[in-house]
Amino acid sequence: MEGLGELLLLMGGVFAVSYVISRALVERHPRRSLPDLPPHAKLRLLAPSGTYRCHLLAVRGDGLTITAPLHRDSHVPLRVGEVVVAQTCVSDGIVTFRSTVLGRDKTHHQFTLSLPEFVRTSDRRSEPRLTTVSGQQGFVNGVPVRLVDLSAGGAKIELSTPSVCAGDWCVLELPDRLGVAEGHALELSDGTDSAGASVIHVRMCFDSPLSLLRAAE
Repeated sequence: MEGLGELLLLMGGVFAVSYVISRALVERHPRRSLPDLPPHAKLRLLAPSGTYRCHLLAVRGDGLTITAPLHRDSHVPLRVGEVVVAQTCVSDGIVTFRSTVLGRDKTHHQFTLSLPEFVRTSDRRSEPRLTTVSGQQGFVNGVPVRLVDLSAGGAKIELSTPSVCAGDWCVLELPDRLGVAEGHALELSDGTDSAGASVIHVRMCFDSPLSLLRAAE
């Protein structure tokens, strides 16, 4: 009996220590929840087999539902158990999160992802602006535009014609040696240029930070 009592005490002590350590780790590294995202938010999905685009359909208590990613007009067969990283644009930045593929619905071409295991939000407002590019010409999807300002995470551009809509995927060719940036058009607003002519201002969010911006500054 004494041996059994000592074993029970030992097991109780191990459980207590494990609980304290686990609680400390959770408090030190809290899980961040996914912010509210609009219906059918566009996602950039990074999987072991490549980078794809899809849409978020629903966020539930047991996971996320997304459309099957497409590559060259064919559905990509993600494997259950794969870890993927997704990015999407919100009003003031980029949300990046990591999830695991939990299931696949072949009939409806949908996938279920686990609730995010890691969430990071990059705030565009805290990034320095490169205003020296103001007025310089660039190209969005091959159409000439004027730059208003530029940061590592996005840009404000000026259009003379409505060639871009909110939510459109854009390829921005920058002047000089700043390179090319890809991302989404977040919002459009009416404005005027330096001559007083009517223009359209587009706020663009880059999918990946512009690495050459620091060198230009």
